Order: sequence, then structure tokens, then C-alpha cells
Amino acid sequence: MKNILKDKILNSRWFYFLAVVILIGWALALYFSSFKVPFHFDDLESIVNNHYIRITDLSLNSLVRSAFQDRLHNRPLSNLSFALNYYFNQLNPFGYHLVNLLVLILTAFGIWFFLEKFLARIGFEQTRVRFISWLIAIVWVSHPLNIPAITYIVQRHASLAGAFSIWGLLFFHLGLERKSAKFLSAIFFLGSGIFCLLAILSKETAFPLPLIFFIYKLLFFDQLKPSWLKRNWIWILGLAFFYLVSLFLISRAEMIEKLFSDFQKMPFSPYERMLTEPRILLWYLWLIIFPLPQFLNMEHHFSVSRSLFEPITTIFSLIFIFAIFFLAIFTARKWKVFSFAIFWYFSQVLIEALPLPIDLVSEHRLYLANLAVIAPAISVLSWKLKREKYFFCWVFLLIAFFGFFTWNRNQIWLSRETLWKDAVKKSPVLFRPWNNYCSALVESNKCQIAFRACEKAVELDAYKPEPHNNLAICYSKTDQIELAEREFLSAVELSPEKKGIAYFNLGMLYARKKDYQTAIKWFRLAIGKEPFNAKNYYNLAVAYLQLGQTEKAIPELEKAVELWPEFKEARFKLAEIFANQGNCPEALKLIKSAPEPDPVFEPIIKSCPE
Repeated sequence: MKNILKDKILNSRWFYFLAVVILIGWALALYFSSFKVPFHFDDLESIVNNHYIRITDLSLNSLVRSAFQDRLHNRPLSNLSFALNYYFNQLNPFGYHLVNLLVLILTAFGIWFFLEKFLARIGFEQTRVRFISWLIAIVWVSHPLNIPAITYIVQRHASLAGAFSIWGLLFFHLGLERKSAKFLSAIFFLGSGIFCLLAILSKETAFPLPLIFFIYKLLFFDQLKPSWLKRNWIWILGLAFFYLVSLFLISRAEMIEKLFSDFQKMPFSPYERMLTEPRILLWYLWLIIFPLPQFLNMEHHFSVSRSLFEPITTIFSLIFIFAIFFLAIFTARKWKVFSFAIFWYFSQVLIEALPLPIDLVSEHRLYLANLAVIAPAISVLSWKLKREKYFFCWVFLLIAFFGFFTWNRNQIWLSRETLWKDAVKKSPVLFRPWNNYCSALVESNKCQIAFRACEKAVELDAYKPEPHNNLAICYSKTDQIELAEREFLSAVELSPEKKGIAYFNLGMLYARKKDYQTAIKWFRLAIGKEPFNAKNYYNLAVAYLQLGQTEKAIPELEKAVELWPEFKEARFKLAEIFANQGNCPEALKLIKSAPEPDPVFEPIIKSCPE
């Protein structure tokens, strides 16, 4: 392939500097608009309403509790990162998005540096390796399938696991490459082990990583020599021990109980999910190759396989998966790169393809899996095209298309309304897009449109409480009180485990009717169901104040401020009560302890000079 860039440019010290600046600048250009994206969907449960991450100090106890969350979650590192985000900037989405973008850039650098070593290892020309590996990293950053792992804040679980995974593989390669220098090799292996552990602590999907490292060693360093089993018996024993211990630690009673409980809420059985996944895994490959805007969706509609022959594509997909997997095994000596790409892809999607009570399809699962297609495709293109200018034209065209799709998709994420409107258009027969679109419209006070969306959600699933609750809110806002009460009570009846929000809304309804005694009853019931929701305590306090029961309101406001320190309305009302009682020191103390100054406190400060 004829060179356009001179070798001396690629070997220049300026190459890395310019390449780093371009990569960071390109990532920032693609994701700059994501800084304005609000919290979406699962962000609300995992971040906004998650009392575990609301730490007010950096003590060991606070950090450990925020990470492990009473042992109900297996992702302590990403949980801890959310807690630190909260500590430094509370619930401002900007800080969370900034961290996610840094994770994307960190992953891109890991891909670049690893592929530079890997391509040189398999025989690519040394002067071209650094440029091709950099281009692959740029193409990967541009790919729109990364959006759900970066723009969608809560999927930091996936992006952190991906970042640590690729850096772990890089350090593992360096350790194998420097085997003659035992001390340096040990340092790299230790670093690889730490990265591997950090990936697993970020998300369970990284559990296949140690096995992938071992396969990488067998293919590209041991060359799969006949004696590979004898020479690697310690590795094999170590892997067996690791996976047995991990299985024991994960399979604790509360997690098993949660899995069984969650499966009762899913529209498929474990067996049906297992049958459906081969079709999904093949469809993922299509999505990686053709990530066109019309195929990208927050909520994909994928029919469940009820048997091997329903639909008929189930059996063919299963056969194809087994065939490609066995081909990767039996041709491993001859087609090492092909085999490793197959193993890498399946390792990245394996855990979430197991019969677990989670969504069938999610785009964030392809965060690093797409590398199994992107890296071989760009590498082969650079190898096969005789004229270098054709290679550059194709790759830059790909970067431009992917980049535009990514930028365009990020615009859709800018509001809940646009995100779920897009999902409704692409999956009009699914309940969840209509329900969330309905909720977004209610939030935006667009009740006339919301009525239609909520009624469609009820039509698709009349036994879910959320659309009834949203309908009731709109009825309340349009002064249709009796209809609002009917829908709130329907939401209570339909979901005993989610009564909290319905109780809260009934309290708000009766407060609107100025029936504060009844409102207090509902707010107290809401607190019983959701004891960590600061708004329950705040509105209960407001009801007490309307009845002139100030002393009863004070502890409720104190609890609201304790649960949500940046809840300025609760803080202001409590400080105002103290100031009116002549307790200015307590009022000023409360204002000074606010996470950030706010003009709303100025009248109290003026009335309470120090």
C-alpha cells in the first residue's frame, strides 16, 4: 500500500501530541451536547432517588455503604463513583456527564495503545501500526452505539467496566511481551489483575475477562502448540478457582431471592429468554455494522421465542451461533484474529445473554463488543486496499457518518419528551415507551397530549399503575378532581409495592382541595412506603403549617433536609420558621450549611443579622 504520510511524520514526537488532541477534541465535539442531558429513566432510581449515594462526608463508613448498598448490588465501584459525583456536585447532571465522557476517552486511549501493540505482534508494518490503531480508536469513539453507555448516566456501570477491561488487556499484553524482564513483567501482570478486578467491581459483565486474557495468551503468545495444556495447568487451575469463588460470592441468598422475585415481573420465562438470546446476538452484529438512526432506540421491540421453532428463526440462529463458535475453536491456529474477535464479542455480551430477569435488548451492552467488528474491519481494509488514499477515504467517510449519527442521536437525548417520543415512533406496540412518553408530557405540563399518550399506555397494559397515576396528575392539573381521585386509587390497587407515589399524589390532591387532615393521612402512608423520599416529609410539613401546627412541621422539614441537603424549598421553609421564632442562630446555621449559596435565602439573612 503506497504511503501518503511520510514515515518520519509517523515517527515524529508530534504525531502522538496531535493524535491525542484530535481524539479528545473529536470526543468532546460529539458529546458536548450531552452535558445538557437530564437524568433519564433508571437514572432516577439509581442516582436521583438513591439515598445510598447521598453522602455528606468522605468517611470510610460513608464510602463503603454507598458502594455496597447493604449488599443489594454487585457493582460497588460504579456505585461509589455516583456517590462521589453526588458529594462534589449533588444532582447537577453536568458533573456526571463529564465523568462519563472522561471514561469514554480513557477507553479510547486504551483501545489505541492496545491495538498498536497487538497489530505489531501479528505482523503489521511498524510505521503504520500507530496510525491504524489510532484510526480504529477514532472510529470506535464515533460509533453511535456508545451513546447509551455514555449519555445515559447510569450505564457508567458498562462504560467503566469497558475502560478497565481494555486497559487490563493492554497491561496483560505488556506483561507477556516482557517475560524475560521478570520484575517488569510482574508489575504489568499485577496492573492487569487490578484493572480486571476494577472492571468486575464496576459490572458483572466483566467476569469472562480472566478467561479472555488466557485465550489471548494461548493464541498470540503460546501459538496453541500441542503442549499448551501441560504448560498452562497453573492458569487453568487459577481460572477454575477464580470462577468457583466468584460464583460463591455472587450467589448469596438475598441476590438469589431478588432474581426469582424479579423474574415474576418479566413477560418471559428463563427458558424463553435463553431461546431468544441467539436471535438477539446476531441482530446485535447487524446493529454494529449498520447503526443507522432508524435502528437506534431506547426500547427495542423484540418478539420472545416460545420454542425452538416459534419463531422459526430461533433454531437457525441457535445453529448459526454454535457453528460460528465451533469454527472459531477449530480454526484458532490458522485464523487467530478471527477466533479472538469471536471470543471477544461473545465475552462482552455473555453475562447479559444468560437467563436473567433483565431486558432482552439493550444497546449499551455493545459498548466494547462493537470492537470485535470495528478493529478487524479497519485492519483488513488497510491491509487489502492497494492504494492508501482509498483506505483513508473510506475510513474518514465512516468516521463522518458515525460521527453525524452520534451527534444527531445525542440531540434526541436532550429531553425526556424527545427521547420517549422517538421510542414511541419506533416501538409503537410497547407499553414502556408510551408510559414514559406520557410521564414526560405530564412533567412538561402538556396534559392535552399526555391524556392520549397515557390512555394508549393503559390500552397496552391496563394493569400497570404508572399511566393511571399520570392520568390522575393531569386530571388534577385540569381541575377534574373526582377523575383524579379515581385514577390515583386505581394506581394504589394495581401496585401494592409501589403505593408510595400514589399515596403521595393523593396527599397532593387533597392538599389542593384544602382538606389538609386527609392530605396528612396520605402523606404519612407515603412515608411508610418510601421513607427516603424527602418530598413526602416536606409536603407533610406544609400540610401541618397550613393547619397552624408548626411544631409538628419542624421535624418533618429537618428530615427532608437531612435526606436531600440541596432541597432548597425545605431548607428555606425551615430556616424561615426558625427566624420567625427568633431563633436566628439556628436559621443562619441552616443557611450556611446549604451545599451552595442561593438568593432565595437573602430575606432571612437580612432579617437575622449576625
